[in-house]
Amino acid sequence: EGRFTGWFRAAAAVRGGDVDEAFWAQARTALEQPSHSMFFTMPLIGFYLHGRDAMPADVADRIREVLTEVSVYRGDTENHWVMHYAALLLAAETWPETPASRWYAGRTTQELFDEAKGWLLHWARLSATRGQGEFDSPNYLFMYTTPMFLLHDFARDPEVRQVAGMM
Repeated sequence: EGRFTGWFRAAAAVRGGDVDEAFWAQARTALEQPSHSMFFTMPLIGFYLHGRDAMPADVADRIREVLTEVSVYRGDTENHWVMHYAALLLAAETWPETPASRWYAGRTTQELFDEAKGWLLHWARLSATRGQGEFDSPNYLFMYTTPMFLLHDFARDPEVRQVAGMM
């Protein structure tokens, strides 16, 4: 099972109530050696946001640790940045009390939120006026729509939520 779709399938299982201790043991194992890319962090924040009410405390704590303390590679293409900044914005909103010393980037939560929001709004404006820079394949649709769905459903910032819905 691929890491990218695995966390989304896990979120569906949690939402459907189809989990047991073996499921949570598998989640714990998957979090032992987290990836450092947006292909891991974006689905992981989706899993957390969809499943947090049913999640054991140790799994929730580990996810928070992974999403705030583990260094993340932003990527180098448009779809990478969309996924990265969506996950970063949602993590900053989810754990706003995280001090700069606990963020992998060593910056304040507000600074990280502002960077993520600024880039996402810039990207949406650019996409609406000039088009997307690399969207040339239906294979990429998932890489753009999934972050927008998560932002629309879970972002607390009303502007981000609205723009995600429009995108």
